[in-house]
Amino acid sequence: MSSPLILEVAVAGPLRQVFDYRLEAPESLALDSLAGRRVALSFGRQQAIGLVCRVKDETSVAPTRLKAVSRLLDDDALVKEGLFKLLQWACNYYHHAPGEVYFLALPPALRKLPGHLPPPAVRWCLTVAGRAVDASSLARAPRQQQLLRLLQQTPQGLDRSALAAQAGDWRPVLRRFVQQGWVEEMVWTDAAEAVGAVPVPTPALSLGSEQAQAVAAVCAGLQGFGVFLLQGVTGSGKTEVYFSIIEQVLAAGRQVVLLTPEINLTPQLLQRVRRRFSGPVAVLHSALADGEKLRHWEAFRTGASRLLVGTRSAVFAPAANLGLIVVDEEHDASFKQQ
Repeated sequence: MSSPLILEVAVAGPLRQVFDYRLEAPESLALDSLAGRRVALSFGRQQAIGLVCRVKDETSVAPTRLKAVSRLLDDDALVKEGLFKLLQWACNYYHHAPGEVYFLALPPALRKLPGHLPPPAVRWCLTVAGRAVDASSLARAPRQQQLLRLLQQTPQGLDRSALAAQAGDWRPVLRRFVQQGWVEEMVWTDAAEAVGAVPVPTPALSLGSEQAQAVAAVCAGLQGFGVFLLQGVTGSGKTEVYFSIIEQVLAAGRQVVLLTPEINLTPQLLQRVRRRFSGPVAVLHSALADGEKLRHWEAFRTGASRLLVGTRSAVFAPAANLGLIVVDEEHDASFKQQ
């Protein structure tokens, strides 16, 4: 063990200051990995969760009064450096309590103990190559034929329990399918898709000349930071413009945040998104249960979901490889918090 580290920690709540704690850490612990991780600690008479802001060389707190954190809760930073700088800027600009601002970037389930991250919801889905296979060609391999037909009937994929219930000893057959490139493992995030049929993606509409110019202008600036305002009357095809841009960003392997002003607009937009884009879609808004928020947030953070649809707080969702933020109806007053 090395000498104790001094951590500057923010605690959730309307407290306009951060607090110093000590951490008895092994020498192998990388100090630059601590900022953005959560810690369990004693705060007053209760146990709470804090977010590490930075590691310090010294503190004004007397050694006898300097409390130790109970434990580190995360293996890596949940709030990475870029997002953390944005949150710090928001604290300073809006003169708001740091703990309240920092914890806005975390789903409610991670703001309280025990605060565990959810296990991934793994499903196996057919690839393009797998969907092209004629199941009748596997007549001499009935186990393979059974599983292939089952997967073809279930476009949203199958998890372990569904496979065990309907496919018997599915593991060796599934391994073979994976090796042949017919099946891929996916982390499924959308509860609606997990229990119902996933719409077959619809092809893109033909763009008009003005739409095509708008798409080309935005896509030309995707390699760096840029801001574009897309203006048009209702029904002029703005949605198809940003859908075409989203398509190119996703094809490049990057992630997209699509913001909508109102929760009651989310299902309608989400339905259009599902019809247009394949793969799991993460969703974040205040009407979701805490467990659902956590699962969708984690999928986007890790990159298992590359498209996130949400209301204003979704702008703080941590992304593994963010390429685009679309603010739909950006003039709407609901994007402003009073």
